[in-house]
Amino acid sequence: MSKKARLGVWLTLGRHEEALEMAADLESKATNTDHLTVVLHLHLAVFSSLQSREHTILFLHKLIALHPLNPWSWCKLAEAYLSPGPGLPAGVSRRDRRVLPQVTSPPSLLCKLGNRLSFVFAHDLA
Repeated sequence: MSKKARLGVWLTLGRHEEALEMAADLESKATNTDHLTVVLHLHLAVFSSLQSREHTILFLHKLIALHPLNPWSWCKLAEAYLSPGPGLPAGVSRRDRRVLPQVTSPPSLLCKLGNRLSFVFAHDLA
């Protein structure tokens, strides 16, 4: 059984520590962009399962740095930022949270906008 398959089994069984160790090991051995993309998605799956908003956002940032025109990553990042939860991005204090604009658009609307923008950017680069 491959390491990726074992990681999926550990995640399904709720053994997150083992899954994170395996993902870290796979990340250190990633040899190209495709391998790194898969590993970042595996990390993302583990942290999403743990409902760790801060780590989910961190790995979405890494995916976006690797693939800046991928609308899925931008959509998931918008959903993570708009999702309710106690965690705030680094540098945002509780006092600042009261002053932040309240976004009323659902994440799906932001995702549609992101899809259109990435289409425009991709055609501008071509």
